[in-house]
Amino acid sequence: MKIQLIKFLALVSLVFILITGFVLKKQNFKTRFSSKGIYLGEKVFVEGGTFMMGSPKGEGSGGEHPQHEVTLNDFYIGKYEVTVNDYHSFLMNSRNVDENGYGTDGKEYLDMDDEDCQFEINKYGVVIPKKDMGSQPVVEVTWYGAKAYAEWVGGRLPTEAEWEYAARGGNQSWGYKYSGSNFSGRILCNNGDKLEGVVGAIGTTNELGIFNMSGNAWEWCSDFKSDYSDKAVTNPKGPDAGITRVVRGGGWQCQPEHCRVAYRNYFYPESSSNYTGFRVVFDK
Repeated sequence: MKIQLIKFLALVSLVFILITGFVLKKQNFKTRFSSKGIYLGEKVFVEGGTFMMGSPKGEGSGGEHPQHEVTLNDFYIGKYEVTVNDYHSFLMNSRNVDENGYGTDGKEYLDMDDEDCQFEINKYGVVIPKKDMGSQPVVEVTWYGAKAYAEWVGGRLPTEAEWEYAARGGNQSWGYKYSGSNFSGRILCNNGDKLEGVVGAIGTTNELGIFNMSGNAWEWCSDFKSDYSDKAVTNPKGPDAGITRVVRGGGWQCQPEHCRVAYRNYFYPESSSNYTGFRVVFDK
């Protein structure tokens, strides 16, 4: 009788293991659903201050004028752009996104169908980074996907003003044209068809020690597109409504002109590309 009971319990355990394994596979191994994640990247402290945003008259492009005074509070910003490995943690552990790259809000966060997507689904149905892409800045991410990740790790996307202030080197700025340099050869732009990894000190740091704010990948900001005013402002956040969102910094495919710290560009928030990523800001 005891032997039969042991056999029965062993059979029940086996059935439980098989069912559990099937369920985990169907759920893409999301066994630790979490509304909040942990930011694993390095942060750089940016002391608040006042700077001139945009370009002076006679320089730059029209959207950079008029140059105006902006004052910002302290904040922290990611030393690197968010990587594929970072975003993979979000895909696997957040309850707010599924394995197809769509959020619970119905928005596309990541274009999994694009040939340049850095993720793939393995034979077990699990989303994994493609080979040798884990340290690259994640691209093919929409504004919604960037915002969702930033909030998941307890941060947010930078405002356009915060982005430019940090790119210029904050209150330690030397007034460079690009982030950390006046020489386009030191930034990751006009780079053929190559997106560079961010881990391992590739590219130029600026006065604050932040990597690749000029070139490599465009970076989403929180603001809607807007025109500058000549009035001094404090902690501007952009308009409350609009159609396109700000991107800054230029990408690997850009001419150096587009990688200047003052250059402005705008993409539709639902769009994604193989040259657009983001970094995260944290309030002090």
